[in-house]
Amino acid sequence: MKYSITLLTLFWTLLAVGQTTIGDFISSSSTTEHLESIAANFDLTSTLQDGQNLTVFAPSDDAVEAYASSIGQDIAVFLESNEALEMIQYHVALDQEILFSSIGDGLEFSTALGTTMEVSATNGVNLANATSIVTADVALDNGIVHLLDEVILPSMSIYDWIDASSSHNYVKIAIDNANLTETFDALDAMTFFAPNDAAFIDFADANDLTIYDILYSPDLSSILMEHLISESLAYASELLEDGSSTAASGNDLYVFMNASGSAQVNSVPILATDIMTHNGLIHSIAGIIQPIDLLSDVLQAQGLTLLDTLLTETGLSPAINFSGAEYTLFAPTDSAIINFMAEVGSTLEDFLSDPDGLTEALLYHTTTGIAYASDLTDGMQITMNSSPDETTTVSFMADSIFINESMVVAADIGVFQGLIHIIDHVLEQPESGCMDEMSCNFNEEAVIDDGSCYSIDASISSEDIACLNGSTGSISVDTVLFNQTDDLEFHLFDSDGNELAENETGVFEELMAGMYFVGIEDGDDCGAIFMIQIIEPDGEALEFEVSSTQNEDGTIEGSTTISGGLAPYSVEWYEASTLEVVDATNLVNGTYIVSVIDANGCKVSEEITIDYDSSIHSAEGNSFRIYPNPTQGVFRFETALNGPVLLNVFNSSGSKVYEWSGIGSNLSIVDLGEFPNGFYSIQMIHRLSIEQQLLLKSDQ
Repeated sequence: MKYSITLLTLFWTLLAVGQTTIGDFISSSSTTEHLESIAANFDLTSTLQDGQNLTVFAPSDDAVEAYASSIGQDIAVFLESNEALEMIQYHVALDQEILFSSIGDGLEFSTALGTTMEVSATNGVNLANATSIVTADVALDNGIVHLLDEVILPSMSIYDWIDASSSHNYVKIAIDNANLTETFDALDAMTFFAPNDAAFIDFADANDLTIYDILYSPDLSSILMEHLISESLAYASELLEDGSSTAASGNDLYVFMNASGSAQVNSVPILATDIMTHNGLIHSIAGIIQPIDLLSDVLQAQGLTLLDTLLTETGLSPAINFSGAEYTLFAPTDSAIINFMAEVGSTLEDFLSDPDGLTEALLYHTTTGIAYASDLTDGMQITMNSSPDETTTVSFMADSIFINESMVVAADIGVFQGLIHIIDHVLEQPESGCMDEMSCNFNEEAVIDDGSCYSIDASISSEDIACLNGSTGSISVDTVLFNQTDDLEFHLFDSDGNELAENETGVFEELMAGMYFVGIEDGDDCGAIFMIQIIEPDGEALEFEVSSTQNEDGTIEGSTTISGGLAPYSVEWYEASTLEVVDATNLVNGTYIVSVIDANGCKVSEEITIDYDSSIHSAEGNSFRIYPNPTQGVFRFETALNGPVLLNVFNSSGSKVYEWSGIGSNLSIVDLGEFPNGFYSIQMIHRLSIEQQLLLKSDQ
């Protein structure tokens, strides 16, 4: 109790001076100097001082010295060792305050080391694993401290788990016989691939051994080290993501998914993963792990350095090792690759600059499955991994085996997941391409149709001509199918092959009736020709004649005579200069445009000029003319005389009611609508002459 009383006295002293963090507590105690030193040696002081919600199980200096002695280390060496770091990490829980007063029957939690610890409080006895707590639940500002007079050791270690397993009896015996019990029982954070009993039996049968031979082998320790990853908790997901890890033996362990989707380490199936103990992880496996010969190592050992470089640069190696599928590689020698580069005029850099093409060429040297030399027969076709359509042919000459034109110079070289045959020439892929002579991309040298054939097709619409002899037809390429690029060009030819137009839209307008050809080309010079006919209607073309007549009263009327087209027709007269619609029954001298439109919408137009100079001379020989006469109010005044004239209008009483002056050749319109019916005298004064005519105004 002296240890407890001393520390509690210290605790109340710290409270008095305001020093209440876990760091202050440990640094101020004369019995936790070793714990303070370890924290300082591994930069953990700030964690104990500033961290929040911590739980620290604090062993006394005597307890630390006893633990160092138990693992054969002097205390000075131990305080700076990795074992000391693992010890302090195992005695700290981050982000959780564990109070024995609150845990009830028991609690298992993760330590800062990553492994687990069990605590319990039963009948006043507080235990951490199997270690008694001297003083529990010392509450400080940033967490809880529990005082110990022993270092907490795993109570369910990897060794304990194996010892308790009914299916791992042989590996437990192997650990005992190799004097590795303490290693698998120690305070640590390790990972062990534990072979089950069936694994030992299968290994013995496969190698013509007995179980006794294995369990008492002088190499037993080395075999077990092949299964152990020291000082690391290697979870299955991390192993799969990383792909490899280094075993305690120094060899690499490769974890990957096999062809059936199951995880394996090297060539051994993994049965169960991530079994946590107090000192590490266990992955139960169904075999004895042995070092594997990866492809790159075997190629280098065989002097195939160029092939190894090409496979590595394309990523096929090491991927081919862990694809989950067995394979056979026909491996050209360095001299074979050099000779091939000389033949095709390429360098190694040229090959590497086209990774996709290089990958395909290398896959043409591999096939799925193991094909021993004894399995090969004359005339056999081997499907290569470059394409289901690409094969090689096996042939024999005397005792020599040939793959296409390449001779096998060394056969049946084992490699992880596969087999290698060394050949004296590079295997050249058969030419593949389009074998359809009617396609744009026909390849006359191709022996394998790669499905790349294409020919341009198109959806084309046309608009026929509505009017005979018209030019309103059009052709439109609506959709181009199977073109390899968007760089399309469109050409229009007449029936004689003369090119009429070229554009990038595929729309051709203002076409007359006839046969046309539309040519389409894409950016790869693939083209197609399509025939389109523009049709015009049957019958006669819309035509008309236009004329004008002058009535006796001087008025002018226009008329049309229409033929062809489709009735009914509409006729419009337009003043030529303004294009305003005019009344064809009341025209004056001038130029007009006459348009006729039939029921099909066909339109034809003509221009007509009206000039009735004689219309201004009356029968009585007057030099001016008024019309209509009689009038309802409005009448026209015309004269052929040049120069200024004066027009006067007098009623029957002789009073002037209207006056106009202007140039004589201009037409004047006079409106007497506001004056009463009756006779009016119209007087024109031109220079020294005066002429007069009588006008009758009548509403009748």
